[in-house]
Amino acid sequence: LLVQVFLAGGVLSVLRQAGGRWTVRGMLHGAGFYCGRFLRVWALLMLGAAILFACFAPLAWWADRQAQEAVSEATADAWLIGRHAALLLALLYLHVVGTYARVIIVLEERSSAALAVLSGLAFALRHLLASLAVAAAISLFGFSSGAALATAALGSFFAGTVGTLILAALAGPMVELAFKFGPAE
Repeated sequence: LLVQVFLAGGVLSVLRQAGGRWTVRGMLHGAGFYCGRFLRVWALLMLGAAILFACFAPLAWWADRQAQEAVSEATADAWLIGRHAALLLALLYLHVVGTYARVIIVLEERSSAALAVLSGLAFALRHLLASLAVAAAISLFGFSSGAALATAALGSFFAGTVGTLILAALAGPMVELAFKFGPAE
């Protein structure tokens, strides 16, 4: 997540340029320039997600009770799936608000993450149907899950490869150290 927050500033700053010319130096400069603000936006969104989960708990409890009291299995499944769908849509809406906030920071050169998040929320509320459509499209087409799976796969590959290389490099000295201890007797 931190790498995504870091690189998002670079991507948005490259897209903001007149020619939109991409260079590694320009991307890294933009990433460093906007990193602090984007981290504050990320922290505010995490706080928003915590509040969302806290507010969602009573609704989830109520939906579970409705599912338990349902007459048919199909009705119970509808309650349970609807509960999860509502949470997913709310989290994706929060993600859309965060994306708007990051774009506002870059386009309007805002230094306050809180004001950018409030502006992003106001924009998302003003364009409620369009924002919900974006969130629904993300969930339907699986863009967010695909990015998460790709990130997890790359992280796992990198950690496994680096861990194996470190283990192979340190195997000789560790064996010598083990021989110095001698047998357990």
